[in-house]
Amino acid sequence: MPIIHFLARARGVDLREVGTGNVGGSNLWRQVGPRLGSLGIALDIGKGVVPPLIARLLDLGATAEVAAGMAAVAGQMWPAPLRFQGGRGNSAAAGALLVLSPMAMAIALVLFLVLVAPRVWSRLRKRQMGPSSVAVPLAVIIAMASYIPTALALGIPEASVLGAAALLLVLARRATAPWPVDPATGLPPKRSLTALLLLDRPSWQPPAEGPLAGC
Repeated sequence: MPIIHFLARARGVDLREVGTGNVGGSNLWRQVGPRLGSLGIALDIGKGVVPPLIARLLDLGATAEVAAGMAAVAGQMWPAPLRFQGGRGNSAAAGALLVLSPMAMAIALVLFLVLVAPRVWSRLRKRQMGPSSVAVPLAVIIAMASYIPTALALGIPEASVLGAAALLLVLARRATAPWPVDPATGLPPKRSLTALLLLDRPSWQPPAEGPLAGC
């Protein structure tokens, strides 16, 4: 269920047609506002929490928990109601990984916040979310990668398996997500693997202001 899409549509906004075109919390925040953006991110985290948590409460085993977490993340990325073009899956992945290993997730979150602290503080102080820097998508990859060995060190192999699967899904989504055309030429962006997988953006930089701002 593409919750963020419906939250935006309730305000008359189709996230697929504005900003980065991403049906995600950051685009919702920029286009509709921080309150609804925060709500959307929280609901997407909950979307990742619920399936593996249900599997755990039903005592279905570690394999079922991992499968449920992967399904939650994939469902956010490729929702059928939106013709399989959803968000990046970061929030749902965070929720699922939290269930499998709260400690490993806490360490990954601390690492993420350290990497993006200046950017986050600047946006919170201004009460807005402007164009993203390369620090954020890189921090997501680094934090998710750190989750895998941390979970192993904590003796939770199923959590490390889900961490690896979630990381691969995030990279796959970045590589296959549509991008706006280059505003200077009107042509599709060059699909550099570095730009798409690590920086989560085309090789050209979106303008600081306007409908293509942010990433």
